[in-house]
Amino acid sequence: MSAAALFTLALLIAAAAAFAAGRWRPDAVALLALLALLVSGTVSLNTGLAGFGSPALIAMAAVFVLSAGLERTGVATRLGRRVLALAGPSELRLTVAFVLTAGLLSGVMNSIGAMAVLLPAAIAAAREARISPSRLLLPLALGTRLGGNLTLISGPSNLIASDALVQHGLPPFGFFEFLPVGGTFLLAGLAFIALVGRKWLPDAPLHETPRPEHLASVPAARQRTELAPWALLSVALLIAASTAGVSIAVATLLAAGLVVISGCVTMDEIYQAVDWRALVFMGAILPLGMALSDTGAAASLSDAVLRALGASKLAALAVMLAIAIGLNQVMPSVAATAVLAPLAIHAAGVSANPHAYVMAVIAGTGTTFTPISNPVNLLVMGPGGYQMKDYVRIGLPLAVLLGLVSILLIPVVWPL
Repeated sequence: MSAAALFTLALLIAAAAAFAAGRWRPDAVALLALLALLVSGTVSLNTGLAGFGSPALIAMAAVFVLSAGLERTGVATRLGRRVLALAGPSELRLTVAFVLTAGLLSGVMNSIGAMAVLLPAAIAAAREARISPSRLLLPLALGTRLGGNLTLISGPSNLIASDALVQHGLPPFGFFEFLPVGGTFLLAGLAFIALVGRKWLPDAPLHETPRPEHLASVPAARQRTELAPWALLSVALLIAASTAGVSIAVATLLAAGLVVISGCVTMDEIYQAVDWRALVFMGAILPLGMALSDTGAAASLSDAVLRALGASKLAALAVMLAIAIGLNQVMPSVAATAVLAPLAIHAAGVSANPHAYVMAVIAGTGTTFTPISNPVNLLVMGPGGYQMKDYVRIGLPLAVLLGLVSILLIPVVWPL
């Protein structure tokens, strides 16, 4: 392993320890990590600053604007009340309703787009039911990830994994071939969150929600309800564009642009709506994930573990899954999949089923629970007032559960 790879691993461990300690703001820690990468020469200036122009960050910013448009035109309030009318004021039923809706919606569109539609509605429903938004928002984010493995187009990681098979001369995954894993993940995850995980969530008082625009609710008298059709049209545009294969960054920008041009939100409200801390965190932390890949640290570490522990087909599958779960929490799921999918095919060799091993990577990168691993988790950090320990408290047991489910399920559907 090169000196740059060792330095990147050491920096990753230090950053993870700082996040876990909770004494420093996540965006400050991420900026210090980025500075260390730049000063040490581990990444170039262009690579180090590339995170601030990444499609994921652009999509996140656009989601904040779109969500503000849905809120200020009353659409979010009406949608939240509709869910509330169906589920009742019960926190349990609201959790089930939003997690299931998020999961199913993520099966046909990008998870960031699904969050753009449901985030303001969940906040509105929580306030109508006099429930802290912190009780609903993290389950909502996890729900979008649980549904991210339902179909081939549910997320970019699925497409990357399937393409890796093609590049190695193997048949790609079918459109619905992910359904056994994705469907089981959604049901098992829903049961865990509803019955166990939600009890470990914080219960921040309603008036202490950190985001100023709340993603207190805008009073009905100040809502621009006459512009609600434009906000709804922006949602339709987002869904149509993302399902048609348009990049999520472009799709969300189109939707956000429509709510601005139509007057659903003013220019001043745009700057209030965006959670700048979340964007700084995302832009600064992405280069660390890229450095793990570019320096060969992730590949070297994963390959070494596989050689040491992969004594049997099932053991190698379990190790591949464990590596994917662990690595995915400290780098974006797309990057983790791009690094690990070729390793999974290599681990399968000529005697094992490569599709099973690649599916283990997909399953592992579907257990994302940290803000680093996926933008949807970061989107709820501000509105929910979450700290890193909240993500770990509910996400780690969920990841372990889904990992065990994967070990039992994958060899049955894709025999080794």
